[in-house]
Amino acid sequence: MKELLFVCIGSFFGGGARYLVGKAVLSWVAVSFPWGTMAVNVIGCFLIGVKHQI
Repeated sequence: MKELLFVCIGSFFGGGARYLVGKAVLSWVAVSFPWGTMAVNVIGCFLIGVKHQI
């Protein structure tokens, strides 16, 4: 049950980050590719990798 709670919390923050970064990127670049989602996913993967190295 604790794992489910962590997934739900992570989804909440991840979704919010994707939205905010996506809006910021769209103000700089007028391209339809979802750069905000790409940036948040790459940063999240990097942080997970760093966490597992420690």
